[in-house]
Amino acid sequence: MPHNEDRPRENTKGLDSKGGARGTLGGVSKDIASHLANLRAVLQRFREYGLKLKPKKCELFQEKVEFLGRVVSRQGMNIGPGYIEDVKKWPTPHNTKTVERFLGFANYHRAFIEGYSKIAIPLQDVTGKRSFAGGKKQQEAFDKLREALTSAPLLALPNTSDPFILDTDASDYAIGAVLSQVQNGEERVVCYASCTLTPEQRRYCTTRKELLAVVRFTRQFRHYLFGRNFVVRTDHSSLTWLLHFKQPQGSWPGGFEKLSQYHMECDIAAGSKHITRMPCPECLLTLHVRTLKPMPIW
Repeated sequence: MPHNEDRPRENTKGLDSKGGARGTLGGVSKDIASHLANLRAVLQRFREYGLKLKPKKCELFQEKVEFLGRVVSRQGMNIGPGYIEDVKKWPTPHNTKTVERFLGFANYHRAFIEGYSKIAIPLQDVTGKRSFAGGKKQQEAFDKLREALTSAPLLALPNTSDPFILDTDASDYAIGAVLSQVQNGEERVVCYASCTLTPEQRRYCTTRKELLAVVRFTRQFRHYLFGRNFVVRTDHSSLTWLLHFKQPQGSWPGGFEKLSQYHMECDIAAGSKHITRMPCPECLLTLHVRTLKPMPIW
């Protein structure tokens, strides 16, 4: 890419605008008045630096725009209709390369797919191999991902005023999370996240996997959660017992140290009839424990 394709973003630093792909610039506003003011400031900056715009490529005062495969509006964000049509017509992968091509496409939209890593495991198992051994599990995984992509939910656009909730969960082979936010009294999903466990991590006990999920996804969503009060919601009651340790042994201290930088409240709810509440260790004075109904992840 030519160096000058980064100029729009470089020369509009400090303004209320958003840079996207190379050579692109976008901005959002709460109302017409602020949008006009922002637009005037951006155009003035372009004039100062001698930058030119192609009118046919400019979209102004739009209630929704399609950008990098996403349709963004005041209601939220979803997958672009063109991408959805591509998925509907996508043929069943028949060799390693076609599996990898489909996974690359699906991975780009994984923020819309609940439990993506767990669903994709059968397909990932046949990548990077010389001989293709597709079977029933691979077909089911392909069908599930295609269904998830064609019926992707409308994700909420996060804001800086409403509280966040992070649901985490763990299975034998993957961990997952749902980042949601309570907007106008309604809990809305902002993003889905998941991660396949390494062979070593798969040997962890259930409690350690659950803690790994909390650590992993608070780090992934750090740009939303750091410096703010938020709730971590898990269905694993043994985490309460784990947080009771004042001086955790073995590899636990690393996880506690990473969590201690956040101001979070831990909601622990399980299917059992009785849940024991225990105080948190000194290194997690900002972490409180209570019970709440969890959001399903898998």
